[in-house]
Amino acid sequence: MTEQISSVAMTTYRFFAVNELDTVMSVQEIECTDDGGAREIAESLLTDGCGIEVWDVGRRVC
Repeated sequence: MTEQISSVAMTTYRFFAVNELDTVMSVQEIECTDDGGAREIAESLLTDGCGIEVWDVGRRVC
């Protein structure tokens, strides 16, 4: 019996934590299957006093 392996293309998104002055506080690269997955991760990274920008190369996702 042959085992089938399905693969899902992953995209590396960059998550920028920014403060109220839009100064970048930190950057994380995280692989996601799509923009929706990246948005969900961004929501989980939000903290008081810190916003999250998500980028796919030169395209801002959210």
